[in-house]
Amino acid sequence: MNRHTIREALTKPRFSILSVGLPVFAVLVIIVLQNAPMLTSLTSSTLAVPTKQQTLPILVNELLAHTDPPQKDTVELYNPNDQPVNIGGWYLSDAFDKPKKFKIAASTVVPARGYLLLDPDDFDLNARFIFSAEGEEVYLFAADAAGRLTGYYHGFSFGASTNGVSFGRHTTSTGEEVFAVQSALTLGGPNSEPQVGPIVISAIVHDPQKSGFAIELTNITTATVPLFDPAVPANTWHISGKGDFALPTGLTLGPKGALWVVAGEPADFRSAHGIADAVQIVGDYAYPPSGSGAKLTLAKPDPPNQNGVVPYVEVDVVGFSDTMPAQNKTAEKVTLRRLKLWGYGNDPANWNHE
Repeated sequence: MNRHTIREALTKPRFSILSVGLPVFAVLVIIVLQNAPMLTSLTSSTLAVPTKQQTLPILVNELLAHTDPPQKDTVELYNPNDQPVNIGGWYLSDAFDKPKKFKIAASTVVPARGYLLLDPDDFDLNARFIFSAEGEEVYLFAADAAGRLTGYYHGFSFGASTNGVSFGRHTTSTGEEVFAVQSALTLGGPNSEPQVGPIVISAIVHDPQKSGFAIELTNITTATVPLFDPAVPANTWHISGKGDFALPTGLTLGPKGALWVVAGEPADFRSAHGIADAVQIVGDYAYPPSGSGAKLTLAKPDPPNQNGVVPYVEVDVVGFSDTMPAQNKTAEKVTLRRLKLWGYGNDPANWNHE
């Protein structure tokens, strides 16, 4: 089994869609971001042949990857065990393919049910080990006294982040782990809940016989939200599914207001679904999610980097277990509606099938 096969297997949902009682294409699941249980069969030459020793799990729990002084990029590790764990000689990396980027100092101990923080003062900067504000990976690899990988690792991929905002390990209602944008920085303590809003994906409609695919966005705050960077108005919010869709320039969403993004003509959708004239509708969305593990992501532009690259920061994400039948003209209408607008969006428990 090669590394890519291993990672694919690890990221597949571990619960049956049949138990949910919804059509296969309508079942919401978690997109597991590199969940990492104990492994005993890694054979990649990059990772080396693992030893067979038992390893007590240590978890990548929080990451701050976008900072300005005096803040520092910081990785938080958590020990879920009832005893201290010595991780001296283990490795931390920002690339799964290169596990041995930073060797943790000998005799480094994570206390029982406690936390350990690592920042650039601990890293070997000569190894060019630094986390990117534009997103990459964070992985912890266990190793024995001889520096051989044991086969245990834990970590996540992550996207671009806003300055001073961290990602945190979050367990959903299905028991799956995700690395979500946090509502508060909690280094050294229990994680906060995932950040929600100011705009959320509140409904998803698939109506092949009338209007096709549509997404409802809702402003859950009491303030008007510009769907663009006010400093660079040409940089608008994006929705990504099978492809990337940029919202039109100049759009704003008023307090508690809703906006529909539809695959067809706005007028046809408004007529077919009885949408009030006051509700904005944007047409020509051509990227409905398709394929197992597909997801919808709403993202906002961060200020451009010095090289002109515009990072897009995740605002909301919703994952699916299987293909939405976009090409099936005989399929019945499916509406997925978010139950709690202030609840985390990438969790099946927060969605209802109508």
